[in-house]
Amino acid sequence: MTIGDTIRKYRKENNMTQEDVAVSLGVSTPAVNKWERGVTMPDIALLSPMARLFHITTDQLLSFKSDLSDKEVGDIVQEINHSFEKEEFTSVFSRIEALVREYPSSYSLILSLSLILESQCTIKDIPDRDKYDDWIEKHAHILLESGVESIRLQGADLLFNLYMRQKRYDEAEKCLEHFSLQNPERKRKKASIYVEKGEYEEAFKALEETLFSLGQSIEATLNEIYMLEMKTGAYDKAQYILGKEETLADLLDRGTYHRVSSWLDYYVARKNGDGVISIMEQLLENTDSLLSFTSSPLFEHMNFKIVDPSYFQNIRKDLIDSFINEETYDFVKTSPLWPDFKKKWLGSKIQ
Repeated sequence: MTIGDTIRKYRKENNMTQEDVAVSLGVSTPAVNKWERGVTMPDIALLSPMARLFHITTDQLLSFKSDLSDKEVGDIVQEINHSFEKEEFTSVFSRIEALVREYPSSYSLILSLSLILESQCTIKDIPDRDKYDDWIEKHAHILLESGVESIRLQGADLLFNLYMRQKRYDEAEKCLEHFSLQNPERKRKKASIYVEKGEYEEAFKALEETLFSLGQSIEATLNEIYMLEMKTGAYDKAQYILGKEETLADLLDRGTYHRVSSWLDYYVARKNGDGVISIMEQLLENTDSLLSFTSSPLFEHMNFKIVDPSYFQNIRKDLIDSFINEETYDFVKTSPLWPDFKKKWLGSKIQ
């Protein structure tokens, strides 16, 4: 909308005539008529009084829009994508440039258009790719200034991929500073730089550390889901989640101890004495497997601390002591499996 269109729009919304506006602003009625027809522009000194007259901001009066809604961005993206299918590449690119000039503060639009342009350049194998890469690089840097973390990270990712493709590895590495140390993407991307530089040992180590960290995170998340299922009484679903924990433990060579440990809590909560004894027996027999992942081929390039054998003995002792001293396990002593278990593991410590 031109400013003339805007003046007409808000004048009518306020049920005012051109003469009403002219009188309020101290100008002639023909002057207001010329503004609305786009023949002339109002004096800059009249913008604030006019905005107050229409009960709007000067930004609204000037049709200024700093951002777009998600739907508006989606509609633009869809239109641009369709345009690439039927129009000349340069023509669509010109429209992209115009859109960014029109909405320079819409980071979501800049991100979407940059991703589209990157994708189209790759798909169509554009000969003068450097021109478009320069545009993408410039606007990826703009995205890094966004106050929205997800947009900043996507901007850094866009820039990283561009630098990697151009073999500008030092600049690609600087992009990683935008990813937190806890973000697994940081190490994974670092590994890709190592690979390109031929530093394979470092690449293996970075990837293995990423896998190890992600495994721990998934394990913790599954356990939280399991506890929530138990809290809400969804016991069948809780068993299903525990099955997934078992699968994860096998996948990451976590050993039998990790594989079955969560079942102990389940059987205790369900007052299943036979189940508790079965799991406790497996835990006591497999305490040495607690650190089995340290010898797994999955993590052979990682450095783990050497653990004294007494560590596993202490784990077994703590498990046995908990059976003796914690009231939580009193109900287990009614299980028909209890006598054999007591004889094998607890001996004379049980009264």
